[in-house]
Amino acid sequence: MRTTATTTASDTSASAPVAAPEGSEDDGTPDVIWKLRHIASEMPAGLLQAFSTANMSQSELNQLDVQRAISRWQRMPLDTGSGEVQVAILTVRIQQLAAHLQRHHKDKHSKRRLSMLVSQRNRVLKYLRRKQRERYMEVISGLNIRATKAFDPTLMGHPQGNKTSWAAKGLNKHTPKKRKKRATPYGEAKSPKGRTRLVKHAVRQRRLLKRRLKAAAARQAADASPGASQ
Repeated sequence: MRTTATTTASDTSASAPVAAPEGSEDDGTPDVIWKLRHIASEMPAGLLQAFSTANMSQSELNQLDVQRAISRWQRMPLDTGSGEVQVAILTVRIQQLAAHLQRHHKDKHSKRRLSMLVSQRNRVLKYLRRKQRERYMEVISGLNIRATKAFDPTLMGHPQGNKTSWAAKGLNKHTPKKRKKRATPYGEAKSPKGRTRLVKHAVRQRRLLKRRLKAAAARQAADASPGASQ
C-alpha cells in the first residue's frame, strides 16, 4: 500500500495488534529494516538508529507487521503458505488498509482493495474451517475475527417467521411500493393522466363561467343605459 505521508511506529502498532516474533524484542534484538535483519547484531549504534522503526517509511513498517504475523502463525520455519499464515497476513493487511482509510477516506482504490482482501480472507477461512476445525477456531480467536455467514454456513439470517423479514411478507427488493391515492381539489382519479384530464376540464369550465358572467354583466349594462330605454 502506498501512502503520501509517513507515520510513526505508534500509528502502525495500533493498526496491527499481532504478537511479536521470536527474536525481535524479547531477546533484545532491535527492529530494523527487514532487508538488514541478518546483520542487525553487527551494526553500530548510529546505523541502528538510522534504520530503526522511527525512521522507517510506511511500507517498511507494514512489512515488519506482516513478518511478525508470519512468525506467529507459521507451522514450521520458512512456512509462508499455510492457511493460518495466509489468514494472518490478510488480517494484518486489512487492518493496515483500514487505518489508511481513516486518514484518507476518499481513496477509492484502497476501498476496493480492502473489499477484495476481505473476500479473499473469507475464502481461506471457509477452506480452513472445512479441513482443520481446531486450527480454524484457534485462528479466529487469536486474531479476533468475528464469525460471519460469509465463511460459516451455520450462521443464518433472519428466520422466515420474523415480521421484519421481506421473505415473510412475500416481498423482495424488486417489489414496487404501493402509492397512496392523492385527493385533488377537482375530484378523484386512478392514474396521473386521469388527474391531469380532470384539472384541464375544471380549468375549461372556470373560463366558460367567467365568459358567461362577463356577457351577462354587459347585457345588464346595455339594458340600463338611457339609449336602450328610448
